[in-house]
Amino acid sequence: MSMSRREKEDMFRKTIASVESREANAASFGQLILEQLPSEATVRSIFTVDVLPPGANTLYTIDIGQINAWVLPKMGEHPINLVSAEEVTIPTFEVTGDVTYKIQFARDGRFNVADKARARLKDSIVDQEESAGWTLLRSAVTAGNTVPEPGGDPGLTKALISKGLAKMRSHRGYQAVDLYVSVNRASDIRDWEYTKIDPTTMRQIFVEGGLGSIWNMNITEFYFLEDDEAYIFDSRDDKLGYMPIRDELRTYDDPTAIKKYRVGIIAYEEIGFGVLDPDCIVKLTIT
Repeated sequence: MSMSRREKEDMFRKTIASVESREANAASFGQLILEQLPSEATVRSIFTVDVLPPGANTLYTIDIGQINAWVLPKMGEHPINLVSAEEVTIPTFEVTGDVTYKIQFARDGRFNVADKARARLKDSIVDQEESAGWTLLRSAVTAGNTVPEPGGDPGLTKALISKGLAKMRSHRGYQAVDLYVSVNRASDIRDWEYTKIDPTTMRQIFVEGGLGSIWNMNITEFYFLEDDEAYIFDSRDDKLGYMPIRDELRTYDDPTAIKKYRVGIIAYEEIGFGVLDPDCIVKLTIT
């Protein structure tokens, strides 16, 4: 049963009634954000998320025949290429964020201010996860899995996507599952003339008025990509790599904020990224 506006206002006022109330309010931020992360952060779909039990290590076995892996040692650092390894330890690192809002907003029952603060905190965590994960994915692309534009029409063409699909399938047992494109390259797809695609493909692409799929590849429009790149992934099961999570996202009350008549929320998680099979990534280069 949904609450009325008055009930929401009263509940929000109570979040500043005591230290315990502020701590409970802060913890609720993390619970809600954690529920949103799987659908908000693309890296949580591309990598296999592995929430670790307490005390577990981050050691992973590479499939026989694969001797090339990539890991990110720390946020903001350059990825490391590991060769001739049968097992890989994926480093984990901290991801943090914080938001504040005036205590007067809580006193006046303006719960929408807390909603906006929570959205800003969620976006900050998502952006950091995307930055770390995609830094590693870009570095792991091999020269052999980089497909140049075939020439002719500019932008993201059906011919280029077809070449990328063929490149992925040229590796035995691999399957093109997801296609990630920038906002402008997604516009290229929407601008494809009906004379260049058959009715079945057209329906797949424009399902429900948005981007759907092409040749059984899910199309995702992603703000983080540049216009000169697009990526095809085989993201099935744990084939591409892992995103170990040593500590799931938690949020805490900032006890120093109240001294400045503000409510402060601190977020923390410990995660890592490792690409264990670079052949699961095909890059399309676009002019």
